[in-house]
Amino acid sequence: MNRANFFLRNLTDKIKNILRNPKVLIHYIKQYLVKDSLNNKEYYLVVSYPKSGRTWLREILVRYLDSMNQLNNSKQPLNINFSDKGVNKLIVFYHHYGEWAPMPKKKGYCKVDSKIKEAKRIIFLSRRPNCVLASSWHHLTSREKIYNRSKLEFVNDENLGIHKIIEFYNFWLKIAKNNESISFISYEELHKDTYFYMKKLISNFGIELNKTKLEESIHYSSFHNMQKRELNGKGQSPWNSSPNNSKNSLKTRRGLVDSSNEVFNKDILNFIKNETDKALNQEDKIKLGIL
Repeated sequence: MNRANFFLRNLTDKIKNILRNPKVLIHYIKQYLVKDSLNNKEYYLVVSYPKSGRTWLREILVRYLDSMNQLNNSKQPLNINFSDKGVNKLIVFYHHYGEWAPMPKKKGYCKVDSKIKEAKRIIFLSRRPNCVLASSWHHLTSREKIYNRSKLEFVNDENLGIHKIIEFYNFWLKIAKNNESISFISYEELHKDTYFYMKKLISNFGIELNKTKLEESIHYSSFHNMQKRELNGKGQSPWNSSPNNSKNSLKTRRGLVDSSNEVFNKDILNFIKNETDKALNQEDKIKLGIL
């Protein structure tokens, strides 16, 4: 799907959402147009490809910082503004080259921009490519009615498919070799031991650890609880609600480590695996936490 076609279908989908629920208009404006000023501000960057677990990670952090009385309001609803010893800081969530909205970035956009250069620390959140693609498929065909081609075309799509993900991962693996401020964490690792990896994460942000409050925040942000809030219309914002109450259209869809075999057939899964193995060696996968 070319970028212009994606943009038009995305715009049509957003207009339909606004007509269905006018409250989302202000949130779309904030999401696409309003930016937090990063000038002379200490900020941390959480970089991820779409559908890698950002919503879950952000939910835990917001709950935890709120329980610690450190949470402040942020102009950009995806970012987290918090206080640390009287100093305002930001956690900025950034899809970089992987961004879809309002349309996918041009091929070759992968570059070190000012947002990357000036971040105090960068956390790269990864996920196995087959799982990213499975979740992306549901998002772009069920939650948002944007993609209208076959699954095989989807995984081969130059703007959305496996090669885009691999290019994104290889770019970050390359710049991390010369940048000690970049750390990696994966969706799979967070599932395996949420407390352990969240403890490491908040340490990277320089946030004080309170074991009891972190455990409560993790429980509050379980996929079951997040999905229940979303279905009840009690998510953090109107776009955290299902457009049609279908489980496949939920922002917090299932929370499984891997359900790609329920989405793609064996031939497509083998293709994804082969392309991944050609581009990422074992050391790369260990670094990314997706082995």
